[in-house]
Amino acid sequence: MDRRPDGRGLYELFIHRSVIADINRHLDGADGDPHFGFMLGHACRCPKSGVNYSVVDTAIAAPEVFAEEASGSYLIRAWAEARSAFADHTGLLVGWYHSHQLLGLILSESDEDANGRYFDQPWQASIIVVPGSKGPLGGVFRLYPDAEMAERRRPSPFYELHDESTSQADAATLSAVKWRNYGIDHREPSYEPQAPPQVS
Repeated sequence: MDRRPDGRGLYELFIHRSVIADINRHLDGADGDPHFGFMLGHACRCPKSGVNYSVVDTAIAAPEVFAEEASGSYLIRAWAEARSAFADHTGLLVGWYHSHQLLGLILSESDEDANGRYFDQPWQASIIVVPGSKGPLGGVFRLYPDAEMAERRRPSPFYELHDESTSQADAATLSAVKWRNYGIDHREPSYEPQAPPQVS
C-alpha cells in the first residue's frame, strides 16, 4: 500500500465504523445546535490495481457551535486548536463534517465555498447530517470540479470499514450508518482482476 497522495481523479472513500459512530454521537441534535468537526486519515494507492482511496480513521469534534454564515472563520480557528491535540496522527486532513438543523440535507453555498477553499483535494470529503425525530438524514459530499451543480449536490457513495475484530457475520448486519435516506449494500468492494477466459 502506497500512502503518497496521487492527485488523479477522485479517490474511493472508506470510513471506519467507529468514526461514523463518533460523528453520529456528536451531531445527534439533542441540544438543537449545529456542530462540526474534522476527519483525519490516509490517502493510499493500491499497487496492484492502481486504485486511489482515502481512509478516515479519526474524527475530531470541534467544541463550539457551528455558524453556517461564517463557516470559514470557524473552520480555521477550530483546526488551529485541534492540530496540537492530534499532532501524533501521521495522516492527512481528509475532510470535515457538520450538521444542518434548518437547511436540510443539501450542500449549501457556504458549504461549497468551504469545500472549494479548504477541502478541494481528490481524497477529501464532507459529511452533512440532519438530525430529526424520525432519525437523521446524512450524506457524504465530494468536490466534483467538472460536474453540474445538481450532481455536485448529490450525496456520494462510500464504504464503511469494520474493525479487524468484527466477524463476517457481524459485519453483514452491524452498521454505524443510521441515516434513514441511505440504503446499505453489504457487498465487499473488489478490485481484483478477473481471470482470463479459458480457451478450449
